[in-house]
Amino acid sequence: MHGDRQQRHLRGHVMTAKQAMTRRLGIPLAAVALLTAPTLSGCGNEADELEPGTVAVTNPDPRPMIRELEGVPMSPEQTSALADAVVTEEEYLAGFERFRACVRDGGFDLESVTRHGPLVWYEYTEEARPTADECYWREWQELDGSWQIGHPDATEEFEALNYCLELDGHHTGTTIEEVEKLFAESGLDRQTCIEQWLDSGLAWGE
Repeated sequence: MHGDRQQRHLRGHVMTAKQAMTRRLGIPLAAVALLTAPTLSGCGNEADELEPGTVAVTNPDPRPMIRELEGVPMSPEQTSALADAVVTEEEYLAGFERFRACVRDGGFDLESVTRHGPLVWYEYTEEARPTADECYWREWQELDGSWQIGHPDATEEFEALNYCLELDGHHTGTTIEEVEKLFAESGLDRQTCIEQWLDSGLAWGE
């Protein structure tokens, strides 16, 4: 790697980037597995009672505390979207567009914006990180986290861990719990796996 060595994120894992970009896909997979239970909402909404195309707002969740510590208030639009304790695809995507517009208003742009199944994937430069972080907390953090937890088998890290399991001759999993269990039993190193995934040419946005 030549020139300045920047960092790139894949769901909480940090590695040297091939390009000066930061990848944001929200919360770590382990947290998704922990919070993917029959009841995901603090208001008692059972997953099987939700309307099609909606997910429960996750609770408990440490991120509101982080947002408070950062001193970034939640926007009225995000607050309103969360008021009924469920997140729809329309609310998820509208929150992303507000986040994107906020970053643009700060003088930066999100790069490589694509859809992977139900999830939005994007990158931004290291220079844009402070602006992107503030905009994320303000406009999209809770919506994005809840939506990802509601679609645990659609994440990039889920694909990455399965890729490494198969590459090393292990069985792969079909659910988040199964993948985490198989990966833990495999003895593979998570950070090394993420780096292999990014080098594979299969990573989202490549």
